[in-house]
Amino acid sequence: SLYSRRLMKEIKDALASDNGKYVADPRGLGVRAAGRNDQTGTSTLVIVTLDKSTGLLRSANIGDSGYMIIRRNAARKFELVFRSEEQQHSFNFPFQIGTNGDNPADADVKQHNVLPGDVIIVGSDGLFDNMYNENIINVVNKEWERSSGNLQSVANALLEETYKLSLDKVFVSPFALHAKQNNLYFRGGKSDDITIVLG
Repeated sequence: SLYSRRLMKEIKDALASDNGKYVADPRGLGVRAAGRNDQTGTSTLVIVTLDKSTGLLRSANIGDSGYMIIRRNAARKFELVFRSEEQQHSFNFPFQIGTNGDNPADADVKQHNVLPGDVIIVGSDGLFDNMYNENIINVVNKEWERSSGNLQSVANALLEETYKLSLDKVFVSPFALHAKQNNLYFRGGKSDDITIVLG
């Protein structure tokens, strides 16, 4: 945890020193933070920035954490606009930066035009290994209506459902499905760290 905590501190410090520069260059932000991190360890990293003046969302993602953009349709229900792809050397072997790790400059970089009312879901692999896109959107739609759009309530609902599925021994989780596609046997959800941020 020392490596990932230091990584976050370096990101926070860089944004405080030159917010505009790094909002426009999330990959550069990750490269700078990794270069200043002298702790031993490795981490996946997903950085998502929003230019409020243009509505431009930029991302730099390395490893199997990721993000989704969802948008309400004419029926006022959320649907998927975009979902990031994992970067893996092989099954369950994600890219990671840090000690003997991958180059942070190899992060997958994307740019999106987002609209008022869009919801961005950023999560660790604990979320995406246990929840299919449809599961996530169903939970968001249900909790959004129940809580009148309270993002913390929606994040909590996603966390509770993800945690429940991670402990389910018979659920065919996304992780179990990917294992099968790689000729490996795995059954149920995958217990893992679960981090979820909504904006």
